[in-house]
Amino acid sequence: YNLAKSMVIQENLEDAQSRAEFIRCNYGELPQVDVITGLIASQHGDMAGSLKAFSSALQKDSKNPDAKYFLDLIS
Repeated sequence: YNLAKSMVIQENLEDAQSRAEFIRCNYGELPQVDVITGLIASQHGDMAGSLKAFSSALQKDSKNPDAKYFLDLIS
């Protein structure tokens, strides 16, 4: 997860997406995958996609600090 977040920060979005898919395939629908998806969407200027992904992360884990933080940034 942290590796994928770092990839987004470095604007290596394709690798971050691949890492998120790896996490999804190996560990299931974790809220962390939604956070990465939201970060990637925001880098592409897709605020609606970001909102949807961060909200999905919070539905899965209402205490997820990253989802709360990033959702607050775009709200």
